[in-house]
Amino acid sequence: MSEIDRLSAQSIPILSYKDDICLGPASGFIYRHLGVDYLVSNWHVFSGRDTYSGQPLHKMNATPNNFRITLHGSQLGKRIEGLQVSLLKPNGEPAWMQHSQGQDIDVAAIRLSDLPSNARMYPVNNHTFHSDLALHAGAEVFILGYPRGLSKQANIPVWKKGSVASEPEVEMDDGTPTVLVDTATREGMSGAPVYIGSSTATNRFIDGSVSQTALPIYQFIGIYSGRFGADQSKDLFLAQLARFFKRRAIEQLFEEPAPANCKLRKNSTV
Repeated sequence: MSEIDRLSAQSIPILSYKDDICLGPASGFIYRHLGVDYLVSNWHVFSGRDTYSGQPLHKMNATPNNFRITLHGSQLGKRIEGLQVSLLKPNGEPAWMQHSQGQDIDVAAIRLSDLPSNARMYPVNNHTFHSDLALHAGAEVFILGYPRGLSKQANIPVWKKGSVASEPEVEMDDGTPTVLVDTATREGMSGAPVYIGSSTATNRFIDGSVSQTALPIYQFIGIYSGRFGADQSKDLFLAQLARFFKRRAIEQLFEEPAPANCKLRKNSTV
């Protein structure tokens, strides 16, 4: 099935579970570090907690202890469903790791092991897929995930297109390495990979040059982390802004990983 876009193979559907009770859908991807494959998603997906308050997100206050994921088989497009990833060590401690700055950087990862021999990994940091595209205000970006767990094509994600809505090199007021995107997104997309690209053959690069190519090119630039400026009690179309953490936040996680933990705060700032 060579017609499948290589980027579609990089996004992974996640179902979060407390024992055998499904808590909800999410998205993720594979990141390869020192030859080892890790499943990456948001901190709030791994913990099941709000990044600001630290309180459980589920209405029954349940937090996950395992994921069920779907991977590609030996042939791209063939899937291996229901693979269980335990989030806990045998002693009950979390098996996943987070950014050294804690839950304010909404990124987490867990090492994958004991996978079927026919499972195939498509890491987002496979450098053969990269080019030096410039991230700038107005740039066209794509979020590849599973809104509300939607998957009409097995484990092939939905491509949500948007445009960069903030200046990527200007730090946010909260100090996080995040960028705003003008697009409408939904729950289930948390943890989805984000790419810069163009639906045309004109590409702008970091050094200021522009090129014409026969086909559009894309670059992995970060991880989607949720809607901005709206919550479940208000109009979900308010502002229609999403946010993603820049790729360097993921790189920092692997450079200086920290054990999973959670800080409880009285109130959410959202």
